[in-house]
Amino acid sequence: MSIDEQNIIADARLGASVSCNARGGPSPELKQAVAAIWINADAALRWISRETANLDEARTAIMNIIDESQRATDALFALD
Repeated sequence: MSIDEQNIIADARLGASVSCNARGGPSPELKQAVAAIWINADAALRWISRETANLDEARTAIMNIIDESQRATDALFALD
């Protein structure tokens, strides 16, 4: 993953963590995980859509999606 993509993910996580409203709503952990899933999915599509696909980078992005999906699931179950 490039430095730019890592910075985008960090920005999304920061934005998600400070945007939790006072009435409750999704936890910051859940928001961060969902934002990271979206960003990594977009990155994976871009990596495989290049003229010469970069499968190593796409694989890394997909592995990140799996990790973040587990984090989102854990955050959802923690809300109970």
